[in-house]
Amino acid sequence: MPPVVLCRFTENLIHISIAAMPKNSIEQAARDLPNLIAPKATSLIVTVFGDSLAPYGGHVWLGSLIELMAPLGLSERLVRTATNRLTNSGWLERLAKGRRSYFGLSETGRMRF
Repeated sequence: MPPVVLCRFTENLIHISIAAMPKNSIEQAARDLPNLIAPKATSLIVTVFGDSLAPYGGHVWLGSLIELMAPLGLSERLVRTATNRLTNSGWLERLAKGRRSYFGLSETGRMRF
């Protein structure tokens, strides 16, 4: 019988059922799971801003944001792209100080969050 992995998403929960799978297939499914449920970069960045940065002043240098997001699996390029898209869509605002760019939730972003 071929391996069967059933994933069901409800609210913030993921329900996984594994049926008739040999041990090595279960291990492979466990390794593949993070790729199946990985959050989008934009969602993760908005969550970090709303939960962790906004209450303490809310703006962060892009270089610091890149360092902050690296342990969460986001590359420098992905963070730069996501912050640009979030700025263009009105979630973030960009403040330039010299050659550095600082980002924070825009007023619209705070209301949406």
